[in-house]
Amino acid sequence: MDNKLRIARQKLLDRESSHGEVYLASDLASRLEWRCAKDSNDEHVVVLPDEFRSMIAATAGTGKEGEEEDTVVTVIARVSKTNTFLPPDGHYKDGSESRFAETLADVTLSVALEAVTENVQLQNDFKAYHATIERLRKSLKKTQDPSRWGWGLEGILIKDVDKIKLRHRVFLPRKSTDPEEELIEGILDTDPFKSEYTLRGYPLQHKRAQDERELMVTDKTHKLNLFGAYDTKGRIIPPSLVSERLRGAIVKVYFTIMHVPISQKSFHRFSADVVSIRVIIPPSPPSTPHHSTKRKSARDPFGQDDDDESPEDSSPSKKRHLTDFFALRAGAR
Repeated sequence: MDNKLRIARQKLLDRESSHGEVYLASDLASRLEWRCAKDSNDEHVVVLPDEFRSMIAATAGTGKEGEEEDTVVTVIARVSKTNTFLPPDGHYKDGSESRFAETLADVTLSVALEAVTENVQLQNDFKAYHATIERLRKSLKKTQDPSRWGWGLEGILIKDVDKIKLRHRVFLPRKSTDPEEELIEGILDTDPFKSEYTLRGYPLQHKRAQDERELMVTDKTHKLNLFGAYDTKGRIIPPSLVSERLRGAIVKVYFTIMHVPISQKSFHRFSADVVSIRVIIPPSPPSTPHHSTKRKSARDPFGQDDDDESPEDSSPSKKRHLTDFFALRAGAR
């Protein structure tokens, strides 16, 4: 295990200079800062300063130093079995019964990441991830109106637990330039899950959700934003199997970080949006309980010791035994 994790970690560090993706426990992570998002004066995204972007672009020969893009950050962690919510449809029924989504278009999945405690390096790295995110959350006031400096901070770091929370929006508004249907490269016609990778075939449990999805298709209002989860071989995981395959797995994650101020509640909301998740080590299979192969009796074999059994409930042979027992006790007195 340690060798796999060491190699995966080194590859993420190597991608800093070749792709500009920042490992959150590296020295380069200390250079991350906020910048106003495109077409918004209030929303912010995490980026590398221009001088670092230029150096990386020159090293990689990409010529992308002038592009205004969110910086993709990376981590290695375990997907927590708690605080992770990955049903493909978010259990959406309708807006009146859903806690978080008023419409199907609002459905958001979440992934909670925790430290890989069996690896000292990654355990220390997780503390560094946490510290970097906390630094970014607290440093935002440098780009904000001073009247908002006292606002609360919410998002990414789960309160009172040492976990990092990421999100994924399942549906996105469709643009006029978007194709009719997103095509996933490498999906074979014989793949039994092929339809799940399309908006029309995406797995939805409840009729109300299916009806809303049909309107998305006919009115061309939204597109499917497929969750980019991949197994150890690099094959995409079908939406219906994502929860099963990710919970408890050790993964490398690519994501972006953004901020939106919520004026009505006077707090800064931070979010981390999943770009891609790749399984390094799958979750351990559930243990199979050991069952005795002895023949079962129609009567409880341990029932003779029950406190609530009275002599009247016992078999004739047991009654004789109890009678003799009490007679001996009486004689002894």
